[in-house]
Amino acid sequence: MKKFCIILSFLIFPVSGWAKSFDISLLELSSDLVQSEDFRSYTSNYFSVYKGAYFFDAPVHEQALVGLGGPPGRVKKMESGDYFVSGCRAHSCKEKVAYVADGEESLFGFISYFCPSSEGKLKYTEIGCLIIFPEVETLNEKLKRSLKSWAKSHLNHESNYVAKAM
Repeated sequence: MKKFCIILSFLIFPVSGWAKSFDISLLELSSDLVQSEDFRSYTSNYFSVYKGAYFFDAPVHEQALVGLGGPPGRVKKMESGDYFVSGCRAHSCKEKVAYVADGEESLFGFISYFCPSSEGKLKYTEIGCLIIFPEVETLNEKLKRSLKSWAKSHLNHESNYVAKAM
């Protein structure tokens, strides 16, 4: 009976490190992530602190799902062991979303044309920018480099225009 209670308590009160209940290594495409209820719930929690119309006026987690849900990108396992996936908005493929995770931390990045200005507001720019949405206050530099490399391959300029989301 004691074993049963202990197991039941783990099922009812999961360990905080189990926040991600989806396994990206089992998925092939960005659209698979978007269709996963667990990933949808994860993005809703992940983006709960962020506000802004980076693509359109909607909660940021919905913008992320739309960005990953257009023409799908493949989930890639990098040499470092990290997983990386990106997609773009249907009918607006200049606007993109990427997700990179190393098993402990993860980062989302948007390529948007509404970029944070020095006044702290989103402002349209023709050149676009990479906006990073950190899960924790300090950025994982390895994951950030992956996002910057991805953005550089999609923006038409050397992108030093990297902003942390507001």
